Amino acid sequence: MIAHSENDGWTVAASHEVIEMLVDPNGNRLQSSRAIEIRGGKIREGAGEFEYLVEACDPCEADEYAYSIQGVAVSDFLTPHFYDPVVTPGTRYSFTGALKAPREILPGGYIPWINQEDEEWQQLQYIDPKQPPKIVNLGPAAGKSLREWVHTKNRDAGLKTTRYLSE
Repeated sequence: MIAHSENDGWTVAASHEVIEMLVDPNGNRLQSSRAIEIRGGKIREGAGEFEYLVEACDPCEADEYAYSIQGVAVSDFLTPHFYDPVVTPGTRYSFTGALKAPREILPGGYIPWINQEDEEWQQLQYIDPKQPPKIVNLGPAAGKSLREWVHTKNRDAGLKTTRYLSE
């Protein structure tokens, strides 16, 4: 969805960025949790642990997961349980409950992490719900906050994530 005044895309995008700035003002916060991988075209639990960049809205960022506050559409966001090691019945992994398990990435979302073996960043992307999720190598981070660096890499790769809906 293109963000403009005739739809709710701009309010979802704006709330997304505000939430991420509140959760991690410097854009460098990392959170350890179990690794994820793609097997058989599905996102599955992997071996080991990753240091995930805390992107409070990106795993559930698509407009269809937004919710309304007094008639204004706003972005869904992760709860701290998103990084739990295992599923716990009755636990919310995102505010709306759209995420049903830790480290789940919904269609339209993504999540980056550092590969500690080679100090390069990787990202699980499920941006296009018509395509299977994929893991891409982003390379070594340099020069900016990690959040800004990841968003720049996404923009440069032509990914239409919430941050760049208006472009």
